Amino acid sequence: MPANQALDITYQTLYSELVQRSLDESFTSEFSASGRFVAVEVKGKRYWYFDTPKPEGGGQNRRYVGPVDDPEITKRVEAFKDLKADLKGRRRLVSTLTREAYLPRPLPMAGQVVEELAKAGFFRMRGVLVGTVAYQCYAAVLGRRLDAVAMQTGDADFAQFH
Repeated sequence: MPANQALDITYQTLYSELVQRSLDESFTSEFSASGRFVAVEVKGKRYWYFDTPKPEGGGQNRRYVGPVDDPEITKRVEAFKDLKADLKGRRRLVSTLTREAYLPRPLPMAGQVVEELAKAGFFRMRGVLVGTVAYQCYAAVLGRRLDAVAMQTGDADFAQFH
């Protein structure tokens, strides 16, 4: 693909949709997509728990969430199902943007580091992504293909905005 060529409006729209869905998810989900909510009866009352598979395998880690009869908690549990389904949709959008629109993607390790820092609150605390991985994001943001994206170092650099 030629550099500095405008991205098709379809891909720009897909990218905008991906950004909006990601923002929605970041504000509402504090539970791992690999887990699930379960209602458990204890002494005649029902409570929500969140189960996640143990990293070493064989069983679940269970975390108390709250009573089933609390409408706010039950509403969040139901919304989680939609967010979990939306994760697959967001992954399909990313796949389409990288495969069909030829947008760059970071190396898996760099992506995992950025994701974990985001989950830890780095970006909410004015953290800023700079360097190669940030440059790879510019093409989608600007709606144009950029020069030499593949010839970068592939590392993730961070700064803090004061």
